[in-house]
Amino acid sequence: MNIKFFSKIVFIFFFAIFVYGELHSQPQVNITYARIQQLSPSQIDFQNLKSSVWLFTINIAYRDTHTVQLKNCQIMVTLKDGKRITLLEGDGFGSEPFTVVNNKVITNLDFGNEIKIKDFKLSSDGKTKIIEPALASGKFPTGLYSFIIKVADVDPAGGESEDVVELPLESYSQIELLYPRDGETTNEFPAFGWLFDGEEVEVTINEKPPGLSREAAFNKLPIIYQTTFLHVQNSFQYPSGGVRPLHKGKTYVWKAVGKVKSLGGYQLVQSSIAEFKVADDSAPMKRSELLEQLERALGSKWKKVFDKIRAQELDASSTFYLNGKPISNAELQEIIQFLNQNPENVNNVIMD
Repeated sequence: MNIKFFSKIVFIFFFAIFVYGELHSQPQVNITYARIQQLSPSQIDFQNLKSSVWLFTINIAYRDTHTVQLKNCQIMVTLKDGKRITLLEGDGFGSEPFTVVNNKVITNLDFGNEIKIKDFKLSSDGKTKIIEPALASGKFPTGLYSFIIKVADVDPAGGESEDVVELPLESYSQIELLYPRDGETTNEFPAFGWLFDGEEVEVTINEKPPGLSREAAFNKLPIIYQTTFLHVQNSFQYPSGGVRPLHKGKTYVWKAVGKVKSLGGYQLVQSSIAEFKVADDSAPMKRSELLEQLERALGSKWKKVFDKIRAQELDASSTFYLNGKPISNAELQEIIQFLNQNPENVNNVIMD
C-alpha cells in the first residue's frame, strides 16, 4: 500500500473521531421566549428567580447522556436612558447538576423546582434601580431585560453553550393627549398628537351634541372617525377626504387607546377624553376665547403679557390681520394650532 495514501486515511480517521468527540460533548442550546412588552413583579420574583408565568423555554441537546448545569447565568438590563445594569452580583446565578439524556426541555417555571438554583445575590444597582421601583409602581422600569443562559457540562473537559432571552419591557401607564388641547377651537382639519411609546394606538373621534356628556358622546354610534396607528406614529392631520368631515361650529370629543403586548394578550392603556370645537367663520371669535387659546398655545413663558392684557381690559378688534392682510377665523385657528404644536418657534410677544 502506498504509504502517503495510508497516512491520509489515518489522518482523516482521527480527524473524524476528534470532530465527533467535539460535537459529542458540546451541548446544543436553543431558547424560545414570550414576545411581551410588559411584566409585573407579581409575575416574576427576581430575588428568588421564581415566576408564576412562562417566559422562556430552554432546549438542551446532546448525542448521549450528560450531566450538566446552568453556569454563570446573568441578567442585564439596559434602561431607556442607555444605562446598563447588571442585576445580579458576580457570576450571576447557576444551578445544581442535572442529567440530559439526548435532549431535555426546561422552562423558567422549573427554576427552584426541578432545576435547583444555587444561592445568588442582587447587585446594589439592581435592587435600587430595578427591583424597588418595580415593587413601588407595580411595573418594571422601561428597558431591555436580557437573560444570558449558559449551559455547561460538569466534566471540565466537556463543552458549554449559551443563548440569550431578550424582553423589551415597557412601563406604560398612560397616554397624554398633546393637541388639540381640551377646550381648544380648531379648523376643520386639525392635527392630532399624543405621547405614547408603544407600537399601536387607536384614535377615536366623535361628535358631541349639546347636553350630552363626554363619555356618552364618545360611545355613541355612528363613530365619526376611528383608526389604528402603528410603529410609534404619534400624530396625524385629519384627512380632507375619504372620511366623515368635521363641521364648522360643532363640538367633538377624542381619545387615544394604546395596546401593549402582555402575557395572555393585550393590555389597554387609555387616555382621558378631550373636547374640541371647530371654528365657525360666520361668528366672530370671543375675546376671552381668543386669549385663552393664545395663552395655552404660547405657554407660561408669556403669562405676564396676558395678565397685562386682562388688567387693562384690552379687547380684540372684529377683524384679525396677518402681515397687514385680514384673515378669517379658520385661518386664525390654523395659526393658533401651529403655535400649539411649535411653541419654541415664538421669539417675542408684544401688545399693539
